Amino acid sequence: MNPKRAYLFAVNSLLLGILMGCNGDSSGPPPPAGPMGKVSGVVQYEGKPVTEGTLVLDSGNGYLVSSPLGPAGEFKLQGPHGENIPVRKYKVGVSPPSVEVKIGDIMASPPEIKGLPNRFYSPFTSKITVEVLEGEQMLEIQLK
Repeated sequence: MNPKRAYLFAVNSLLLGILMGCNGDSSGPPPPAGPMGKVSGVVQYEGKPVTEGTLVLDSGNGYLVSSPLGPAGEFKLQGPHGENIPVRKYKVGVSPPSVEVKIGDIMASPPEIKGLPNRFYSPFTSKITVEVLEGEQMLEIQLK
């Protein structure tokens, strides 16, 4: 396996684990104080919707939000308690769908999103940012 792919897979697995929590409990830390935004929209790559995976926004200071992508690339972001999300700039990534691997099985390669370069899989490598503003906001995220 390519070392870069292995690294991205490890980072995304860790990120997904953090987002989901170890036991599925959504009682994580409260969101940062301050103005909040209600965000929805679509994710596209080369003008086409990204229809699988999970949109991940990373504030850069420990606050993460995510949303599964729908069949038209649509998403609705909410904090871990269902609240709106803090106003600020976020780094953007689209994590591939998780694959169930049983103990003892060997994974031939990490999960992928067909047609989407793996640099977009992590907020740390995508070089895509969005700014969440106060109030309701519709974002069209173009992965370039």
